[in-house]
Amino acid sequence: MKYNQIWLAVDKLAKLNNLSTSGLAKKAGLDSTSFNKSKRIRKDGQQRWPSMESINKILTVCNCDFEDFYKLGTSEEPVIKRNITPFCNITELAEENRLNEKGIVNIKKWSEINFPEIDSGYIAVEINNNNYAPLYKDGDVIIVNTKCEIRKSDRVIVKNKNNNTNILEFIRRTSDSVEFKSINSDKITTIKLFDIEWIKRIIWASQ
Repeated sequence: MKYNQIWLAVDKLAKLNNLSTSGLAKKAGLDSTSFNKSKRIRKDGQQRWPSMESINKILTVCNCDFEDFYKLGTSEEPVIKRNITPFCNITELAEENRLNEKGIVNIKKWSEINFPEIDSGYIAVEINNNNYAPLYKDGDVIIVNTKCEIRKSDRVIVKNKNNNTNILEFIRRTSDSVEFKSINSDKITTIKLFDIEWIKRIIWASQ
């Protein structure tokens, strides 16, 4: 990519994510002035290119691969903001390398749906069985926050180290385990912390 294309792609990526270039930099853990227009030319008049490390960081936090970043910089088309949310069914969610304790990984494995007013850090999951009826039925879609803290009585998706997922109600966490309640009975389940890969909070369902 050429110098102007790189910076155009940075500007467009920020706009797509409803951010200023300063906001994009902060979101990626960089100095807020990293992408300022005043920083794009050095004091000696030479062009300043963003580092590959900086580019990789903004691509990661925006769930954008380099192919799409390249298209942003080389296309003359205006940016159209989209409310795109990563999407899969609950069976697929149990697959390895799709989600971890920090959030979404391997974005290419996900499908996408349009879900208004949802920021990054959320996923949409379709229920493709009747294991959680009558609360969640086959075909329902739930929205999951992959980053927020879990509180008592939250409904959550839990994945264990055997790549099985389950929807439960969070009760409490002890020093070595977590207690849950079934969402369709009064059964209490205790799972050892070392057996849990991640827990994510459900915030909405299309019931």
